[in-house]
Amino acid sequence: MNLNTYSNLTQTIKALQKRGFNKIFNFREGKLKCIQNNKTYSQQDLLIVEYHRFQRDKNHPESSIIFIVVSKDGERGYVISSEKNMASKKLLQFMDKVKVQPRQVNQTSSR
Repeated sequence: MNLNTYSNLTQTIKALQKRGFNKIFNFREGKLKCIQNNKTYSQQDLLIVEYHRFQRDKNHPESSIIFIVVSKDGERGYVISSEKNMASKKLLQFMDKVKVQPRQVNQTSSR
């Protein structure tokens, strides 16, 4: 998993879109559904490549977590969980079972 830091959710989404994570996923009936193509994905079909948590601020009245995912068929996008949404609790339970890509560490050789 890559280590990226963003100051807010809006900045994160803009940066993700520039990096090719353009698909938006929603949690529906126990699966993630891509709103652009209506494909649905189970936990085994996805990989979390990074995620970020944001606290409440003046522009976003709820704490939220954005999960950046890649599907087995190559779709790249994100899903957002907010603290007060009951569906988000089920989403978090779902995402807890999705494999997380290990963080990449740059190794340099010392000579």
